[in-house]
Amino acid sequence: MIKGRIKLGHILICLGSALVIFWAGEKQTKSSFSKGDIDTYLNASRLLLAGDNIYAVPNRGGPDYYVYPPLLAALLIPLTPFPIQFVIYFWCALKIPLLVLTVRASYQVLTGNSFSGLPRGAKWTIGFFPVLMTARFILHDLSYGQVHVFLLGLTVLGLWLASISVPIGGGISIGSSFALKVVSIPLGIWFLVKSDFKVLIGTLTGALAGLLAPAVIVGFGKNLSYLNYWLQNIILDESARSKHWSLRINYSLHAQLTRFFSDTVAFDYAGQSYKLTMIVLPPAYLRIAPFAIMILVAASIAFYAFKYKNCGSLVGTGGGIALVFSLIPIFAPVTLEHHYLMLLPAHIYVVYLWQCMRLKDKLFRGLVIASFMLNTLTAELFVGNHFRDIFLAIGCTVWGTLLLSVSIFRAASCLATEADAQGVIEAPRARCVAPNKSLDRSHGKRVSHQA
Repeated sequence: MIKGRIKLGHILICLGSALVIFWAGEKQTKSSFSKGDIDTYLNASRLLLAGDNIYAVPNRGGPDYYVYPPLLAALLIPLTPFPIQFVIYFWCALKIPLLVLTVRASYQVLTGNSFSGLPRGAKWTIGFFPVLMTARFILHDLSYGQVHVFLLGLTVLGLWLASISVPIGGGISIGSSFALKVVSIPLGIWFLVKSDFKVLIGTLTGALAGLLAPAVIVGFGKNLSYLNYWLQNIILDESARSKHWSLRINYSLHAQLTRFFSDTVAFDYAGQSYKLTMIVLPPAYLRIAPFAIMILVAASIAFYAFKYKNCGSLVGTGGGIALVFSLIPIFAPVTLEHHYLMLLPAHIYVVYLWQCMRLKDKLFRGLVIASFMLNTLTAELFVGNHFRDIFLAIGCTVWGTLLLSVSIFRAASCLATEADAQGVIEAPRARCVAPNKSLDRSHGKRVSHQA
């Protein structure tokens, strides 16, 4: 009977995955313009092979331009001979098993325990609810042919390698993700604050190798010209950033401040444009806002690292890494909807604390529920496309993400306080972890509710 249930569950997962792949693929193939972002990447791959400017020629005549370092275009060259319809479905299908592996590896990185050591019910809980909480953004990535599932996988792979004492290799994996898209930079802040210089060296090595790798195909000079164009005309040019990532699709904290404190259109509804302006601040204030946000995010990461450095690996390391992932969408001045799928490890962490550690603090649970409501229940599936746009413009994803970050701080405070009150050296095991599957990473430090 038990084996039958397991098989039935696996069959349902496979059927659900197939339906998602079909839905995401159909949405892209039936588009009258660009066939998803993967189509734009492949356009850049063909331009790179021809030696043309990969940033100057839009896909299918516009409006989609390639706006990333040349590494991604170089890596996808092997897919250019295939029909775009095949590539779209293949691209989607690759992401499903990668997400499964990412969940398993994230759990081990954050908790120090093997996912295979979980009882059957706990496996389904840890595997299902974090994915549900992130599903909106995962589906957005799948249906637009984006690359962030792979970025998340590379990043988590790096963290997993570092957790099993392969810091250089872990850093190289994380650095490689930087060379694809500069999304996970806050992780570099974490390792810098933690003085984990081996991982940092690996990260710099991986990033540099990734940026220089396309030279094997186009030559060093041509690759350098691509990198210079990308830096000067996309990253540092504010007008170019506005062209490629307009305020209508930018859901970063900086974009939210722009909606509230400038005289600009925030969203359209029923053919009319609407503003959310509270007061109009001098433009100079909004220009420095991205740097202020980056400093505040870096300070939050540093504060957590120093405050909870002696609280054991679950709080001191796992909680810190979860916090970093929760702050990644807040850190950047440009955050698109699919960028929020980087919240997946943070969701795994809070679900673990809720379910396995039985953290019953009302404020912690309230923050997690509020974050879920703002991030998930405002999706198109629940409110329709028009109201989804309104909720995004109001900043629901930004506020939901910030509440998730606050919940991690709250959990750390509760667990550390309880451990101090009990005067424990090693806290009780988590209720849903088998005794022989724990991976102790405390290195002799006091453990606060470490599984």
